[in-house]
Amino acid sequence: MKKQIYSVLVLFLTFYTCIAQKPKSSQQPKIDYYSQGINQYKENKYAESVNSFNLYLKGNPKDIRGYYNRGLAKVIRDFGNEKGDAIADFQYVLRNSNDIELKKNSLIMIGTALKWSKDYTGAIENYEAALNLTKGTYSFRSLDYDSYVEIADCYFQNSDYEKSIEASSKAIGINQTRIEAYEKRSSARYNLGLKSAAVLDYEKILSIEPNNWYYLNRMGQYYYMDSQEPNSTFKACYYYANARNAFIAEKNKKGYIGTFTYEDIEKFKSVCGYYLPEYFK
Repeated sequence: MKKQIYSVLVLFLTFYTCIAQKPKSSQQPKIDYYSQGINQYKENKYAESVNSFNLYLKGNPKDIRGYYNRGLAKVIRDFGNEKGDAIADFQYVLRNSNDIELKKNSLIMIGTALKWSKDYTGAIENYEAALNLTKGTYSFRSLDYDSYVEIADCYFQNSDYEKSIEASSKAIGINQTRIEAYEKRSSARYNLGLKSAAVLDYEKILSIEPNNWYYLNRMGQYYYMDSQEPNSTFKACYYYANARNAFIAEKNKKGYIGTFTYEDIEKFKSVCGYYLPEYFK
């Protein structure tokens, strides 16, 4: 999820860097602190980026884009820190900007800052405010999808699985070609004991990403531990075998990934070697 938020942050930053015009000033500073802050952000130097925007805003105290971009850098710099101060920058944008998209993004980022500090109720309020700000506007549907996914995750973290399912389903209603909402809904369904329903979401994810080793493995787990269907062990081994192959391919591309290891699938060798010996030699 953190990876997903990072990609959204980069998108926001790039967009507003492109459309913003430098403020008129009779004296140009010797150092372009604004551009320096942008470059440091792109290089993942978030503390340095914040410092550059601090210096920029000293000379341009009313430049909305400076507050917004500093807020983005602060959100990541302060990840997991309940005392992070990114919210104040986004609140400045909300008070002073007439740009609907910038205000919507600011509400989303306040929600993100609150979520990362585990204030899930406050996060939900801001995500919902972002949704209501442009309710019924088609051009913001991608942001609305992201907001519903984040709301679903907040409810999930609060163990309110029914509301998590509801929010995930709203996201799916907006876009059926992305997997994040199916991931959230499947987890909530599984925790409610709705395992067969969770499997439907696993299947949908795999129709979008056939080589997603994690959900191939989840399908294997379901058939091995929960399913009462005939030939469930064979089906489990089929998914485990494909998960094993997909994992090895992914591992070869990216190195070690996540907390999942080759041994997690190899441990089923004693069972699945009988059913699919060509896969488990």
